[in-house]
Amino acid sequence: MNENQTGNGQEVSVDMRRHSTPEYMGMIVGRSFEELKLLDDEGRIDGSGITHPEGFNLALDKAKDMLSSGQKPELIAVSPLERAKQTALLINGELTRGTDQESQGIPITTVDEFAELSPTPDDYEFSRNQMIKNGQLEDPNKISTGKESGIYFYTALRRFFELYKPDIEAQADAAIRRLQELAAEHQVHQILVISHGFNIGIIRARLLGEDVTTVLDFGESNPLEGYKLAMNLDSGLINITDNGKQ
Repeated sequence: MNENQTGNGQEVSVDMRRHSTPEYMGMIVGRSFEELKLLDDEGRIDGSGITHPEGFNLALDKAKDMLSSGQKPELIAVSPLERAKQTALLINGELTRGTDQESQGIPITTVDEFAELSPTPDDYEFSRNQMIKNGQLEDPNKISTGKESGIYFYTALRRFFELYKPDIEAQADAAIRRLQELAAEHQVHQILVISHGFNIGIIRARLLGEDVTTVLDFGESNPLEGYKLAMNLDSGLINITDNGKQ
């Protein structure tokens, strides 16, 4: 799978988008590592939704951008996590408001292959120990600042990629195959995907034949927010048609 012309045959446009601003971003700073572990064990981080009003407004703005550019997906494929589902529902409501579809909305299907790829508890414990070793924590027992939160996450994430790279690649490839299957099963020409930043970045890397660790590097045009694909169901070729930030 790589970036190619789609050629002749049934073509499907796919809009890959990250969920709106997550609540968990405000759950980290000021908490002890014991509290963070408890939140994780209870599923409160994975089960968190999007922020209000910022996250809600951002989701509605995404829908308005789609409407202004003439986009109207026939199917929404969403990660099973709550923040992705909330984003999808808000976009769905805005896209169908005042139309014949308002009562039922655009069909939404949950796709396990779009579930978030995230570090394990062992990765976070490694990150904490590295930060203590490097003197990167004001208090060795908690995350005190936003900067510390970022270091904590990315150190864990890099270790996660190092240890589980084949599994990460396999999930991305499975997500691509599932997209093609969904398009064929539902006979649609436009699909909206609501997943997670690193997931859609990893999928992009696989399509381009790049190392998946490239998603850890940020640039001015951030593919972790979103991009567009054109899939040809007859040839199986996929083209990245808009590689920029949404």
